[in-house]
Amino acid sequence: MSSNKLLSIAVVISTYNRPEALDEVLKALSMQSRLPDEVIIADDGSGPATRNLVEQFPAPFLLKHVWHPDEGFRLAAIRNRAIEVAQAEYLIFLDGDCLPLHHFVEDHARYARKGRWSQGKRILTTPKGVEKINAETIDSKFHLLLLGARGFFNHPHRLLHIPEFPAHVKKSERGVRGCNMGMWYEDVLKVKGFDEAYVGWGLEDSDLAVRLSKIDIVRQDLPFAGQVIHLWHPEHPRHNLEEKKVMLNEIRRSDRVEARQGVRSSNDV
Repeated sequence: MSSNKLLSIAVVISTYNRPEALDEVLKALSMQSRLPDEVIIADDGSGPATRNLVEQFPAPFLLKHVWHPDEGFRLAAIRNRAIEVAQAEYLIFLDGDCLPLHHFVEDHARYARKGRWSQGKRILTTPKGVEKINAETIDSKFHLLLLGARGFFNHPHRLLHIPEFPAHVKKSERGVRGCNMGMWYEDVLKVKGFDEAYVGWGLEDSDLAVRLSKIDIVRQDLPFAGQVIHLWHPEHPRHNLEEKKVMLNEIRRSDRVEARQGVRSSNDV
């Protein structure tokens, strides 16, 4: 399996008013076996603490900060703004409270294939695990295994790293998690990125997966690679989830591949 060593990679990190977690994510990215070429902070209206962190962080990669005003949960919109400033061939979408394990970027590059997008693995901490797990602790596989044995995160078997293991191709968007996705920049542009009609938590990532499948870009799950550890937080309000389920069913039945409100061209900006 090729490592795609010459592939340029941008990591798009979505965040909202959690600078302590974002700091750990940036530290973890700084210790990767393969550094990304650029990291873009997609900031959904955070206060000045996040901007200060980004400006002061000693990044070993190009670090950009894209922000819009806080007008509610607008993850799709801010991710699109980040896509518009990306300059890499391949995009990895990561949440600002998901710590990438040491080979995360290298794994996504290795599995990058034309006609596919990748879904990496997520490991969720317990509430107590948030206090124990950071960029330093995940850098030690032994320490991480001990924390898993003590119940500070779920599914410790997902730590198993077998980078040459074949990816699992799936035809369903069930289980899609926007906190850990890798895809070709050109494919994202073909469908105009995320649909900004999805306001509030949930399903904007599933909508993207459905539209990508309509242009024959299939999902592949990485069984033993591309892992992140998701720092626990209370669940986001899901008051309009049923409305978005209707929207998702509509896109499943339609022939439309482009987002209704999506990535803007240079003429639109």
